[in-house]
Amino acid sequence: MKIFLISIIFIICSTATIAQQRTVAECTITYQILADTTTDKELANALSNSVKTLYIKGNLSRTDLVTNNYSQSTFVGKDTGTITILRQIGDNKLITYLSNTKWNQLNSVYDSAVFTQTNEIKKIAGYDCKRMNVLLKNGDTYILYYATAITPSVKNFEFLFRKIPGFVLEYEVQQQKGIKVKYTAVKINLSPVSASKMEIPTTGYRLLNEN
Repeated sequence: MKIFLISIIFIICSTATIAQQRTVAECTITYQILADTTTDKELANALSNSVKTLYIKGNLSRTDLVTNNYSQSTFVGKDTGTITILRQIGDNKLITYLSNTKWNQLNSVYDSAVFTQTNEIKKIAGYDCKRMNVLLKNGDTYILYYATAITPSVKNFEFLFRKIPGFVLEYEVQQQKGIKVKYTAVKINLSPVSASKMEIPTTGYRLLNEN
């Protein structure tokens, strides 16, 4: 009887924990980008007023990065075999198609990353976020803050975030050579994303193959 009661309590607690976290299948999240001027003033100036916008719609994601002189859109499907990247530098518009194998190779720097959970909690865009420290094999470090109340329906748009048990709303990259760049969610919209946001242009871009 005691074992039975313990099992029931465990199931109830587990169910409650799962129920507290909401899977977000439609959202638009805007991240403000800031670079540390003390380590790289040129990079900081290039990233001033820069914005990263993440769109999630079901099994699809789109990430837009817009800086002063460069823009990039990355389209990733959860179950598709192709990742599409659009780039615009001045008047040059380029498109690249990557297989999942090539995508994995480009993100191999995140293999064997060491994750360390901390007790720190920070409120970002109205959500309580836990801190996770990450050490990459090349010596670079990440400081992540993720909301435990929500989690994205897809995670492969950011390789490093795939194992995070929540939605990353802030992260800071600290490279060994001293460069620091921080991304902080400043606006979260959980309304449905227009299907047009996931449409990939078929004309006007020159094909650029990744080596």
